[in-house]
Amino acid sequence: MRKRLATYLAMTADLLPYYEKAGLLTRVNGVGEVSEVTERCLAALKGASHG
Repeated sequence: MRKRLATYLAMTADLLPYYEKAGLLTRVNGVGEVSEVTERCLAALKGASHG
């Protein structure tokens, strides 16, 4: 798990602000029941396809 987190921090975390500023990143709250999170993800994808 430590290696995975280190890899994320080294290779991915710095990209988030870039894509967010470009309007290409939507953050989705992953806390809750699977059905709730799924609904949020689908709503984010639907919104992205119209943007």
